[in-house]
Amino acid sequence: MRIVLPDAKTYEPVGRCIYCSRDQTPLTREHIIPKGLRGCLILPQSSCEPCRQITHDFETFCLRSMFFAPRVQLGMMSKDRREPPPDSLRVGRHKSIEPLPQDMEEAGFYWDSVPIDEFPFYLQIPRFDPPGLLLGNERTENYPLKQLQVYNDERFAAKFQDLGKNTQLLSPFDPYRFCRMIAKIAHGAAIAELGPHSFRPLLQGVILGSDKYASYLVGNSTCSRRAESRENTITLTLKNNHVVAYVRLFAKFGLCPYEVVVGEPMGDLARWHLSAVSIPSLHVK
Repeated sequence: MRIVLPDAKTYEPVGRCIYCSRDQTPLTREHIIPKGLRGCLILPQSSCEPCRQITHDFETFCLRSMFFAPRVQLGMMSKDRREPPPDSLRVGRHKSIEPLPQDMEEAGFYWDSVPIDEFPFYLQIPRFDPPGLLLGNERTENYPLKQLQVYNDERFAAKFQDLGKNTQLLSPFDPYRFCRMIAKIAHGAAIAELGPHSFRPLLQGVILGSDKYASYLVGNSTCSRRAESRENTITLTLKNNHVVAYVRLFAKFGLCPYEVVVGEPMGDLARWHLSAVSIPSLHVK
C-alpha cells in the first residue's frame, strides 16, 4: 500500500470528532495541512469545538512563531483580517563585541525590525531520530534531536552580512507542539484516505496533549534531500504492522519528511497486510 495524497481535495464528511470521537455536538471542518501552509485538503464535520481549540493553539504557535518569517516571505499569510501580512520582520541584536555571546542579557540584547526585502530567507525545522516504536525503543518524553534542517537561498550570506555582525536570526521552537502538529496532519490524512474504521488510532493522545511521549510515534525518515515541485506532501503506507504516514513540509526546498506511526490496521486493511507477500517499500525523494 502506498497512497500519495493530492494537493487539494474535499473529502466526505466524517460525522464525528476524529480526535475525541464525539458525535452529538456541532462539528467543524479540518484542514489536514494547516491553511497557513497552503493546505487545501479539507475534512468536513470532523472536529468538535473543544478539540478544534486545542489543535488551533499549537498550530498557531508553529505558524506564527517557528514559521512566521518564511511564511511572510513566501506569501503564505492569510488574506483575511485575522493575519495581515507585516511590512517588516524581527531580528535580535546585541551590543557585545563577540558574534554570539553566552549571556544575551548581559550583552544588551534587544529586538529590532528589518524591512522584508532586507531580511535573509531561511527555513529551519528540526530533524529527529525515527519514531521510537519503529526502532524498538522505550517511551520517553525526550526528543532525540539529530540536527536542524536548514535551507538558505543564494542571497542569504550577503543579506545576513548586511544586517551587521551583532545580529541574530532567532525562531522560537517547541518540539512537543511541533510534533503535535505533525501528528495532527498524519492522523487527519489517514482518516481521510483510509476511513475511521480501518485502523486503531495511536495519535489522539499526542494531539490532545494527554500523551507526552510524542517521540515514540513521531520522528524523521532517512531520505535524500531532493526538492519537489509541490508545497507539501503526505504519503501513507504500511510498515512493521502499522499504518505510517510520511509528512513533508516545504517539500520544494528539499527538507526531509517526518515519519509518523498513525495506528494499527484493522478489518480489510489488516487482512490485506497479513496476506501480502511483500509490501512495496516507500521511497521518499
